[in-house]
Amino acid sequence: MNSENSFTFAAGLFGFKNNMAVEVVAENWPAMLGRMENALEDAIFVAIDNEFSGLNDTGLEDISSEQRYLKLRGHIREFCIVQVGVSIFRKDAESGGYTSQVFSIYLFPSTNGGNDVQIRFQASSIEFLTRYNFDFNKMMHHGVNFVSLEQAEKLKQAIRKQQPYVQQQKQLLSVDLLESYRRVCSDVMAWAADAKDREETIFQIPDGLCPYLLQWDVRAGIPDIWVRLHGNSLVVSKVGEKMRKELEEAHRAKEEAEAFDKLIGFTKFFSLLIEQKIPLVGHNVMLDMMHMFQQLIEPLPESYWSYKQKLLKHFPVIFDTKLMSMEIKQKIDINDVWNSDLQRLYNYLHDSRCANFAPGSPEVSIQEPGPGSGDGACTLQAHFHDAGWDSFCTGYVFIKLAHISAVFDEAVKSEDKIAQFDLSWDDLMSAVQPLRNKVHIVMAKTNYIVLDGPDPDASWNNIVFLQAKGREDLRFENLEQLFLQFGSVDIKMVDSKRALLANPTPECLKEVLKFCKTQQSWLRASRFSPLKHTDAGRSAMWAAAFASLAGGSLLVISAFC
Repeated sequence: MNSENSFTFAAGLFGFKNNMAVEVVAENWPAMLGRMENALEDAIFVAIDNEFSGLNDTGLEDISSEQRYLKLRGHIREFCIVQVGVSIFRKDAESGGYTSQVFSIYLFPSTNGGNDVQIRFQASSIEFLTRYNFDFNKMMHHGVNFVSLEQAEKLKQAIRKQQPYVQQQKQLLSVDLLESYRRVCSDVMAWAADAKDREETIFQIPDGLCPYLLQWDVRAGIPDIWVRLHGNSLVVSKVGEKMRKELEEAHRAKEEAEAFDKLIGFTKFFSLLIEQKIPLVGHNVMLDMMHMFQQLIEPLPESYWSYKQKLLKHFPVIFDTKLMSMEIKQKIDINDVWNSDLQRLYNYLHDSRCANFAPGSPEVSIQEPGPGSGDGACTLQAHFHDAGWDSFCTGYVFIKLAHISAVFDEAVKSEDKIAQFDLSWDDLMSAVQPLRNKVHIVMAKTNYIVLDGPDPDASWNNIVFLQAKGREDLRFENLEQLFLQFGSVDIKMVDSKRALLANPTPECLKEVLKFCKTQQSWLRASRFSPLKHTDAGRSAMWAAAFASLAGGSLLVISAFC
């Protein structure tokens, strides 16, 4: 992000007034956590989006949802969430519309649980994030720490014992930080040796050191002092051993709870979100949920079915706006350009054209942080591929799509296609219930998975294999524009000559094949076949052919023997 902490944004062209998100880093996290907790109290749903340190390609495939999960599971363990966007939506009773508080949170994994994780970065992901002004310095130096819920439970037990935990964490300190740590401990001991009863002094905590470790370690070494934290300082008082024991008994539980909340960072909000059990909304959310499960709950289970059960235990209601856009477009059967890509979908639904087939669409806005709030909030003008803004766009799309679906249902019931209906939040949720807990999956045997039941049967191959003829090269942008007329299709580049295109319906697949055959002579299109169109498939075919030839040769030889 640039030095002014602002971005240019295409939605401003539409006259969108409050396009502000709050940037969250370690320094303002305690205040922002309080704001997010308050926002959850009357929330109707939360929209999320993540940016990752890498996205490993799963390769050419037309596989089952279970196979896709297992492949993604292997890749996800290598990478890390570097930014999470959280938009907390509520119904505005006064205006009848919807408002959201939007947070863009830099994350960095914590070593406080004793888990010194390895973080892998993928070059293409770094290039992508850099292109959209992602600030890697903020992520690494000021990112909000987090642990998994599994690690958090272990951390809670370790904090109660204190000294074993302190010694474990000291081993993770670098040489220079360990030297600074020991210097503070020595200075406190020297002061305590000469201090008089009730005397008090302050020691600054060097940058990079965990205040709680110093507080607990200094207390353990000197039985007649009391140590409390004030900002980034240790306040040390000479109190005598008797009063020291009384203070410990009075403050221990509160201090441990405060230390625990501080040390788990973002996981505190995540656990509150789980407790609320309100709907969670994402766009093309399968990767987001798997990453969050792996890093914020527990390691992804080996069993696909176990994953679905455990995920729903934590988040019983999940919506995927990418799948919603594809299904609702088919439902209302409009002849219009409607792309399931988040940026294009948001811009399309923001356009006044939507009022033609969904009158009475509610206002959706961002609740902008008030000036002078004193909580360290830094507001950012919105920008696609910033996790905060993308999470708001996801929530915006969710409300607009639910409204379109609800209007269509009411119009069918009343046989009045131009009426403006007074729709409540319950009406909108009722209209999208058939899409609850269904998540889009790309380049697989089905278009979606079902989290709370069996997945749909794979009855047809919906993938087209594209190959450039002659010297022509394929470019993603050109293919995207070429097939825009077919609506919600997914494109995946294999290399400069080959690409895959996934279609939502058998009818769309037939239209694409016909279009390429009759109008695009430079492009060869056919139904995708793993045997024909993957290196592994071709190798298997050749191996079978050689085996067959070898078998024939043996028969000939044996006939002459």
